[in-house]
Amino acid sequence: MSRGGTKDARNTIASGSLELAPAHANLNFDFTLWKIAAPKEFEGVGSALSTSRRDNAERGMLHTIARKLGALFERKLPLTPSLTRAYGTRASEIVQGLSIDGRGRKSYGVFAGRAGADATSLWAAANSRTSAFAVHLLACTLARIRAAPEATSIWVEIVKRRKEEVVAEFDKSDTAHLATLSAARQDLPRAQIAEWDDSARAWLRVADGVKKKQQKQLMLIVDNVQLPVIWKTDTYGSVMEAWSNALTQVVAWVQGI
Repeated sequence: MSRGGTKDARNTIASGSLELAPAHANLNFDFTLWKIAAPKEFEGVGSALSTSRRDNAERGMLHTIARKLGALFERKLPLTPSLTRAYGTRASEIVQGLSIDGRGRKSYGVFAGRAGADATSLWAAANSRTSAFAVHLLACTLARIRAAPEATSIWVEIVKRRKEEVVAEFDKSDTAHLATLSAARQDLPRAQIAEWDDSARAWLRVADGVKKKQQKQLMLIVDNVQLPVIWKTDTYGSVMEAWSNALTQVVAWVQGI
């Protein structure tokens, strides 16, 4: 294999885009092994985080959760590069005035590691798969409209159903996406999902605090907009349809379509 071919193979494995045949079905993808550089639009978010929060987002539990969820749902969601860039730019603007320098952080004493803006799940998503950003947006949506226990239960249900779906597809076609199948076979306990939900809520508190006026204006508009309601008794089906439709619609708004 040429040097270029070797590099391409490494990139393929790192991204988890390798297709597996049954003979290789027991290969396990390590979601903490590779870090994906965050888009430049999110750089302001990373620089505003405390060392402990940044470490959690880049190498810790939230990083692993973001990568697992991103890999699990990646092949079910539309690509959103324009939305990702726009969101990163706005998020960096939001946290810009909340950054704390080293001297200021020391003044918080034992709470220094938790001082400043909490955008841990957002930074974790930015340093993970591109689909992890969409997962972060769903976490924010559920956190906005549901109490924590209910939102966590919804996550548990859709994760369970998606895992079953991935395994069933592999059993039927004898091929699978490496990262997706690996995510479907790895444990993602409720406690970790609850941590993901809690981090999304923390980011919403930060963003709402900075954009109080804009948030109030937005909610007045939203409350007066008649949107079609997806009536399905199946939680997984209704969430996936609403999630995909919302991403497509917001991308269109961002692009001015």
